[in-house]
Amino acid sequence: MKIFYFSEENSLEQLFMKPQPEIPFLNSTLFEFSKNAFTRLGEQIEEDVQIIADPAWGSNHEPLTTPNILEYLSEEPELVFFTNVFSIFFAGLDKEYIQHLKQNPGKLFMAEGTVCGYLSKDHTLSEPEVDKTLQSFFFVNETNFIRVVNKLVGQLQPSLPKIKSTDIYGFPTVLSENVKNSTICGPCFIGPDVVVSDSYIAPGSVITGESVITNSSVFSSVLSDSRLEASTITSTLTSGSTLISVKLKESVLPNGGIIQDERSF
Repeated sequence: MKIFYFSEENSLEQLFMKPQPEIPFLNSTLFEFSKNAFTRLGEQIEEDVQIIADPAWGSNHEPLTTPNILEYLSEEPELVFFTNVFSIFFAGLDKEYIQHLKQNPGKLFMAEGTVCGYLSKDHTLSEPEVDKTLQSFFFVNETNFIRVVNKLVGQLQPSLPKIKSTDIYGFPTVLSENVKNSTICGPCFIGPDVVVSDSYIAPGSVITGESVITNSSVFSSVLSDSRLEASTITSTLTSGSTLISVKLKESVLPNGGIIQDERSF
């Protein structure tokens, strides 16, 4: 089974580049997360996995040095995936779908930024057919990143340090000891350098970096290195921003922006 990775422009790069797009609370780049997911798929279906990608992305894969993909394939058909780091692979393909690919050698199927097929070097690459039944992938951008986070945060192991005067519900992952006089509802993630006081953190929220949350409510949002004071945010994505006395919903904030006394709902 061969997995080809190609570069893809995505506005998320402006928010999370360290130097590759990163899932901040998993401490993993999207590339590593995707490779691990395909490795698990290979184990499930008893296939060896070969990763082929830009040599600038590291040395633990075969370098992609020619646009002629067929040169990398063998004479016998094999499972092939063409993908990018923003097409997140959440779940294993069931055996019926693998069989479906093998019954259609040379034909390509596409969903959410990933193309797959059962190919040999003797096949001719054709236009892929959109397949809505292929639901194992999810193309993530800044408008749906929150949905991806909600899926991933539930996979974290719950963790709680010694924090005082704070009500805990559900199974949050809290790595910071600087949480006080607040209510934390899991699943959610609060990084080790985050400060939270007199606030409410709802399920599905992820707060990372050196964020400071004071007298605020965070609902299903992602904050990285941001300051939130006397505010309520819902389904909002922000990095390096300062928000004071605002109410925002379904917003993406510019990196390093300062917003005060604003309402979106």
